[in-house]
Amino acid sequence: MLKTDSFLTDIQQKLKGKLPGDDAHNKVVSYNRITPQQAIKTGRNPKQSAVLILLYKADNTWSFVLTRRKEYQGVHSKQISLPGGKIEEKDSNLQQTALRETQEEIGVNSQSIQILGKLTSLYIPPSNFIVQPFVGFIDYKPTFVLEEKEVAEIITIPVPRIWDDDVIKKTNVIVGDNMKIRVPYFDLKGHVVWGATAMVLSEFQSLTIKSRTDKNRKYLLKSTQLLEEDVV
Repeated sequence: MLKTDSFLTDIQQKLKGKLPGDDAHNKVVSYNRITPQQAIKTGRNPKQSAVLILLYKADNTWSFVLTRRKEYQGVHSKQISLPGGKIEEKDSNLQQTALRETQEEIGVNSQSIQILGKLTSLYIPPSNFIVQPFVGFIDYKPTFVLEEKEVAEIITIPVPRIWDDDVIKKTNVIVGDNMKIRVPYFDLKGHVVWGATAMVLSEFQSLTIKSRTDKNRKYLLKSTQLLEEDVV
């Protein structure tokens, strides 16, 4: 599929070049963040993790997957995230972490996923993680199976939605010890997607938004429909 799909080949080529990085991240952050390099240099000893933007076609439109975490005693309880998690000893590298976690969380066979490349890594201060985002695809529409211990909901989003002018908004969220802050977020099917996940999506948005050309008009047309797929 990769050889004949212009959208995927375009992404793969862009991932090999200069990435939008901090410029894209800064569109959806409301306070200064330190880089992964700074986190390491200052002795914070951050943990390593990886996430995946998993692309697949639904009704002739490329979509990707988000998850809503279950409620638990932790800083990311109930938040919207990409499939992924921390590296484990059995993982040979972070790409394998992203693939393994995706299979565990949403039930997509890791061997069927083809990786296109990786985005810019970022540091998450509250949990002291460095996150490496990857972009990959499968050549079929999957039947998702959520991991009930960690995942409360699987959310499917058509890629064109992140290109819409009204997709980034602002709202108040509660962090830490009941501190209220105003943050930018992606409004995706009514879900508030902010923080690290929004930063990853912002870079993916910057990387792909130029695909909104006449030859890819079918993606734009689907954008207005928002393809109401089943939510697991």
